[in-house]
Amino acid sequence: MTQHSAVNEENAKADQEAFDLAEVLRKGREKQDQAGIKHKAVGVSWEDLEVVGAGGLKINIRNFSSAIIDQPRTILHKNSGLLKPGEMCLVLGRPNAGCSTFLKSIANQPDGFLEVNGNVEYAGVGWKEMAKLYAGEVVYNQEDDHHLPTLTVAQTIRFALSTKRPRKRISGLSDSQFKEEVLGRARRTWSAPIMSVRRWSDLA
Repeated sequence: MTQHSAVNEENAKADQEAFDLAEVLRKGREKQDQAGIKHKAVGVSWEDLEVVGAGGLKINIRNFSSAIIDQPRTILHKNSGLLKPGEMCLVLGRPNAGCSTFLKSIANQPDGFLEVNGNVEYAGVGWKEMAKLYAGEVVYNQEDDHHLPTLTVAQTIRFALSTKRPRKRISGLSDSQFKEEVLGRARRTWSAPIMSVRRWSDLA
């Protein structure tokens, strides 16, 4: 039996069993530890963080009246904080309260705002250096994902994995085997029918 078929057989067997996400993540972590893959632990700190915009977006002045109506406003007032490695921050607020603005700001995603004032650091690395040298280490995952409507969920995941994969993987695991392992976890998380649909409405 090849390692590729072993991965597929393990995924099929797991599909029949009760799915336990915590157990899957724990086993994955154990395999990575055994392979000597070190995990990064980076915290984030911000001081006097302030964001100015117009509804969260840059102003596009179409005519004189829109220039008057769309006045810049402070979306996020000055605030400071610290998140240590491994900590989770829950942000609550009504719509347009600035929750997404705050998350984008500490995730080093300033595009779309008129001004982002203050200082944000990641384990002592400034936001400018982080954006230039370590852009892939800080990720903002927004509420809405934009996908090609002609691709299924599984095809979308395969395409994403074909464009970027971790450099260090468990020893002996090829690119194709890594893709199938990730897809297997996705199937067990979302159920197999979801992987073959193009639109969520297809499940109705």
